[in-house]
Amino acid sequence: MSVTPILLDNREPTMQLEDSSLSAVLHVLGAVESSADPKTVFLSVARAAVPVVCDSVTVMLEADREQRLHFSHPAGATEPAPVGSTLADGLGRHHLTGDSVITPIENPGAGDQKSYRGALIMTYQGYRPSSAQALIGHLLVTQANSIVQRERLADKAAHLERALASNREIGSAMGILMINHKITGDQAFDLLRRTSQHGHRKLSAVAYEVVQMGMLELPADVSASDTAPAPTPSRRARTAGSAARQSPRPGARPALPT
Repeated sequence: MSVTPILLDNREPTMQLEDSSLSAVLHVLGAVESSADPKTVFLSVARAAVPVVCDSVTVMLEADREQRLHFSHPAGATEPAPVGSTLADGLGRHHLTGDSVITPIENPGAGDQKSYRGALIMTYQGYRPSSAQALIGHLLVTQANSIVQRERLADKAAHLERALASNREIGSAMGILMINHKITGDQAFDLLRRTSQHGHRKLSAVAYEVVQMGMLELPADVSASDTAPAPTPSRRARTAGSAARQSPRPGARPALPT
């Protein structure tokens, strides 16, 4: 079966949808599951789209150019002939086949976010799809990519908030230990660290306990007096400092012998 391109570049389909088609698309978009995992989102798209906007959906995903995912809804749906070479042929354009619309999926990722690419294939029984169905495919893929990106950013923001709260708590716990045990900040952190390791607990959990109780219950073999001593200048640094103090300032008169 030959593939007939309906777009010659990456431009989006521009024709308008009829009111009934638009209602169907809005119904599908409202049913898409929110997740940072593209497989979860596109599987949700496939389930929501059948039979509202098409008769079956096949999704191919290549995650981070390594892991390939391939699923159809309903299960066992016959996929169009050119699907097997879709990823290898490049996904810059929408395509029409005799009974299907192939819509490219492309998300390059950013920073530490994994990229993914692939295709959404909507199949119709009994008639040849048109540019209106190509526009529907584009809307579904765009919405799915937006959901993945939104949830990834939300997860990252939540992680940063937890890290910031944990750092604040550790700082507060260090302050309490410095006052209670008359030790330095480095020594207070060392005491938290050794207590954490002794009980196989997270450092943030130990710090939270200190903040809540105003003190640290030390394990039997952990003592505040065993903390690492405050750093002292090295012998070379002390010698250099002493020499600097003894050397005359530039322009100063040498001392006269008595």
